[in-house]
Amino acid sequence: MKRAVLFLGTLFGAIGPGNYALFLNKSERRGAAQIKGVDVYYVTELLDKLKVFIERHKATTQQRYDSETLRLLAATQNTRTTSDKKLLESTVEKIEEARMESQHADDHMRSFYYTLKSILGAKSTAPTCQYLICAKDEVCHVTNGIAACGCKPHYVHDGFVCKPVAFFTTSYFSAQPLFKHVNWAEPLARVADIDLIPFSRDHVAVAYRKMTDRDRGFLLFGKTSADGVTWGQPVPFSGQLAAYSPAISVLGNGNVMIAFRDASRSGTGYVVSGRINSTDAMDAALGAPHAVSRFQAQKMVLMPLGSSNIVCLYSDRSFGNIQQAYGGAILMQVASGSFSIMGRYRFADMPVARLAATQLTPSSLVIAYRGMQVDASPGATQSPELSATWMGMEDGELVIDPHPLVLEPNQKDMWARDISLVSENVLAYSYQSGMEKKTKVALIHVDPNTHTLKTAGEPTVIAEGDTKYVQGISLPAAASEPHTFTYYQHPKSKGEASACRIDPSGQLSHCNKIEWADTELESVRGGRLGNGRLLFVFSDLSGEPFYQLLGSA
Repeated sequence: MKRAVLFLGTLFGAIGPGNYALFLNKSERRGAAQIKGVDVYYVTELLDKLKVFIERHKATTQQRYDSETLRLLAATQNTRTTSDKKLLESTVEKIEEARMESQHADDHMRSFYYTLKSILGAKSTAPTCQYLICAKDEVCHVTNGIAACGCKPHYVHDGFVCKPVAFFTTSYFSAQPLFKHVNWAEPLARVADIDLIPFSRDHVAVAYRKMTDRDRGFLLFGKTSADGVTWGQPVPFSGQLAAYSPAISVLGNGNVMIAFRDASRSGTGYVVSGRINSTDAMDAALGAPHAVSRFQAQKMVLMPLGSSNIVCLYSDRSFGNIQQAYGGAILMQVASGSFSIMGRYRFADMPVARLAATQLTPSSLVIAYRGMQVDASPGATQSPELSATWMGMEDGELVIDPHPLVLEPNQKDMWARDISLVSENVLAYSYQSGMEKKTKVALIHVDPNTHTLKTAGEPTVIAEGDTKYVQGISLPAAASEPHTFTYYQHPKSKGEASACRIDPSGQLSHCNKIEWADTELESVRGGRLGNGRLLFVFSDLSGEPFYQLLGSA
């Protein structure tokens, strides 16, 4: 209804209070004030009266302007004095300006009439798109002489405005090579450890390890369109170092940060900061790698906090001593392509692995991880392998909830996992239960005041059997009903996904299986674009990289 209010403002500005009193006489206003019930047709009837008033007002004013113009032109022909003639001609010009202003006001009123009628659900009768004000993501089209607003591709109409579709169940584009191979004398690039982050409305950034170039790390920017993705040139970010499991984050001010380790096991953790080129969004200037942690064997996670802060989450081994291992967090401030460390924190006082995180608000996030008790008694049954913790920024400090949520504490061998945002204060925790050989999704509610995490019912099984990876894509407030989207892959099988709806009771229901990839994947990462489509960047078993868009059929 916000659009209706804006249109009412346009109406009063175009008609003016004096003319509006002519349009709605005293008896009609008095009768409306005496209505005791609710008349659902009152607004539409009022709009029809407005249309009649517009036509009458147009005819009356145009007749008045025509007669006045003819009178002045006749007087001009009969005037012999040059000064009087110029004065009359100037008056005729003023009359024409007033006529145009009146026509402009009439057009505003017609636009208000046709647009508000369409918003209220009536079938459009506008003769041209000139008389319809469509929303930002709507387009106007004319069919058989009738103009109507419609949604752009990959958007749906919820009754008032267009919104990006929540997810897609069919392949919109087939897989395309990530790199154009021009020189056939050179071998194809082989990549692994892919990470992807959409930013702005139509740009994405991809980080990967290039196996055919001494495992060095590269950054690749892409611009999405209705036809696909246009990719820039790869930018090296690790220098001469190997870059295992790179993670990337892009802030709204154009600053970029990448985290990686230089060996598969017992590696040193590095971060690289930089800034996207102000004149070329497909390129970036990056600094040198800076060591931040030692004895790394797990992928680090980067998450933005506010407009200029990034937190780096990692598994600290305390120089190889498992007894002193913990989950670490480094808060960094990024500005003009460089960074400074603001503080180091702990989110878990035990060894952690398989880190994943999702942004809850611009200044808070939730991290999922596998906790491992080192000194647990032999008969202990409680397992922290499926844990989640809230953290956020307050007064320039990183605040961490000391009471993590533990899901399925009686189960062990919880492996791959991811966490994604579903709607405000609702998260989806997707994971693989190794002992049960099941892939599950659990909904988590976050108390906005206490930041307490609480599960909503029992986890839902979305797939049976082992899986190579489990990853989720955040679909916050993308449609009338919230959804989850989890993708995974069984051994020697193609890439699959499960999209589930959250019913009014807050439980997962109507889970649909989606076979989106036509080959077995080695590394993959997906993200949701600004227009609602899903983009996947992946490599097959040979390491050859591809990208694929999912869209509605």
